[in-house]
Amino acid sequence: MNPPSIVPERILPSTSIVADPFDAYSLDYLDVTVMCDQEWFDTSRHSKTRVITLGGKGRNAMAALHKWLPPGVDLLLQAGDEQGRLRAYRHSGAANEYEVGDVLAALPSPIDSEVETLFIWAGLGGNVGTPQSQALACDDRHKSIPTFALVTLPFAFEGAERADQAEKSRKVLEQCADACLAIRNEALFEIFGGEADLAKVFALQDQWLAHVLLTLKGLADAQSIRPLVCQTGLGNQLSMGFGRSTGINRVDQAVTAAFKNPLLHGLNWQSKQMLVVLSSGELPSQNELKQAELQATNALSGDCEVSVHGLRDPRMGDDLYATLVFIEKVHSAR
Repeated sequence: MNPPSIVPERILPSTSIVADPFDAYSLDYLDVTVMCDQEWFDTSRHSKTRVITLGGKGRNAMAALHKWLPPGVDLLLQAGDEQGRLRAYRHSGAANEYEVGDVLAALPSPIDSEVETLFIWAGLGGNVGTPQSQALACDDRHKSIPTFALVTLPFAFEGAERADQAEKSRKVLEQCADACLAIRNEALFEIFGGEADLAKVFALQDQWLAHVLLTLKGLADAQSIRPLVCQTGLGNQLSMGFGRSTGINRVDQAVTAAFKNPLLHGLNWQSKQMLVVLSSGELPSQNELKQAELQATNALSGDCEVSVHGLRDPRMGDDLYATLVFIEKVHSAR
């Protein structure tokens, strides 16, 4: 069955979103330079995060990620060679290139207290990111560290064989990582109304994955994400959509746009847990958080547990981003 083209009407708030649909899904805040915000740059306020990017997906996004991510992130690129060895490029303040013999060497050790959250970033369906992401996610050496797999699923034009390989890998990652977010590349076309060249789609893909990473990292910094994904063990599937508002009714507009985001098309709306994350240049007010909680609760079935969290990113200015995080248990713990 094909996913529905729109979100079921019963879950939609009534207010319309901004006039230009893509304005509601712009993530250009990532390119804003923060000239002086000592509090935001204070590394002591950030959890120590390691991001391991794999294969062509990671290689293409590395330069942008290095620019977009805040302090406290240890960013690694893993790229395979013909002998199965890996070359890792580290970006954490200053570039440093070194070679390791095994993808697992990039993992934080059990006694590595510097790493508090681990992200694995890869495109599935190919010959590098697919096996290496599984090797990383399923290794026991980081089982005490919340681990998130952020992966993309192939475009339709890439063929059935690649799609099948990606789907099998996704199921493995869902079972081994604390949580796995798999993005349908086709949904990114829908955000542009189906009319966009690949360059624009790939740029949005990198921005969206970076926004997801920043959102989850922000929740980890605030100690808000681990209880939600770890209370039932491994095997959580994440579905995430976002909306942006530039207007005075910014909570209503942003949450409405987030529910309508094509990235959520085909979602099982019977999810038992959902987070609403409001982000802006300054922390959203308590009234805004309460408004978002009420709006989301009214939009969903009564048995869905909704919690709301506020995050701050000075690059966002007066814009408000609502990011919906649906958490669904899909596998039992190992």
